[in-house]
Amino acid sequence: MMRDYDPSIGRYVESDPIGLLPTRKPTPTTPLNHVYAYARANSLSRIDPLGLVDWSGTFSGGTVGSIRTAGFYYFDLKTQCINKKRGFAKGFAIGVGFGWGIDVSFTLSAQEFKDFEVIPNPNVFVGGFVFGQGGVALCSRNAGCAGISYTGVLVLGDAYAEAGLSASKGLDFGVNFIGGHSILLDGKVEDCCE
Repeated sequence: MMRDYDPSIGRYVESDPIGLLPTRKPTPTTPLNHVYAYARANSLSRIDPLGLVDWSGTFSGGTVGSIRTAGFYYFDLKTQCINKKRGFAKGFAIGVGFGWGIDVSFTLSAQEFKDFEVIPNPNVFVGGFVFGQGGVALCSRNAGCAGISYTGVLVLGDAYAEAGLSASKGLDFGVNFIGGHSILLDGKVEDCCE
């Protein structure tokens, strides 16, 4: 069965033919159910042709070295409620690579990942780790630490982040490309009723 997409309302007219349950009840500010939504109800800036699971949370860490670089990163992520299930994943990624910039950097930023699953599975974050990014984050006594970074590639196991700019906190001035391994410290799937 084909579905008709109506761009004026940002959703499909027919419900999902594979019978996914609504992930939340409609409210005045979020009227769309998952069975009708497309690309997190933001079709102007997002696409989701495969209906993949979205993970969101924090990705933090840093590097040591300005040419030969070692990096250590921590992630804490969760999914939306999908078919009455929500996934949680906490872990770290470690690797080596090359870069240019200050000798020691540390940043924290909000990050979104997609995987190739249709249900939450925290084990997608176990495997290879690739991170290519550039950023500037500075600290001042009055304003604290803030900056902006561009992520060109970020892969944790079978999950990936889309390339783009994001706000960050920390201390960073440079460009890095790091490869290594991602490990899951705590992963679980819980029932939810949103």
